[in-house]
Amino acid sequence: MKNFLFCWPHLRLFSHYLILIVIELSLQSFDLLLWVKPMEKNKILLVEHDEDLVKIMSARLKIRNLKSEVALKVEPALEIVVNEKPDVMILDLKMLGIDCMKMIRYVKTTYPDVQVIILSHHFSIKDRMEAFLSGAYALLEKPVDIDKLICLIRQAYNER
Repeated sequence: MKNFLFCWPHLRLFSHYLILIVIELSLQSFDLLLWVKPMEKNKILLVEHDEDLVKIMSARLKIRNLKSEVALKVEPALEIVVNEKPDVMILDLKMLGIDCMKMIRYVKTTYPDVQVIILSHHFSIKDRMEAFLSGAYALLEKPVDIDKLICLIRQAYNER
């Protein structure tokens, strides 16, 4: 009987922690339901010259039920934009052989509903100003926090 009384406070403390964990998990799942527009039929275009990085990003988005198209070069990316009109385009700022700001301006003038999120290892002040003046929705520095990226994708999708 003495051992039972000794364990009782520990058991109560454990049950309180368990309840807090359940509440936290339910709040997180409730947060996921708060998005304004359903994203089941979203179209996300990833434009990145680093094949390994774009495959990882695409797989991580797929795990979270977000489908994405991948383009390693600018020409296929423009074809996807013209033919499929993505909702959100995620673009690497330092693509080889092209001025990405021109691409953003083209996409935003031709297809204004396409939201553009730009990724880069480093943004200068000039890059930031030019990106926003070109119509970019947001800028994210690499390495990308996938949760931040998904949050931005959802916000951009809702603001189209």
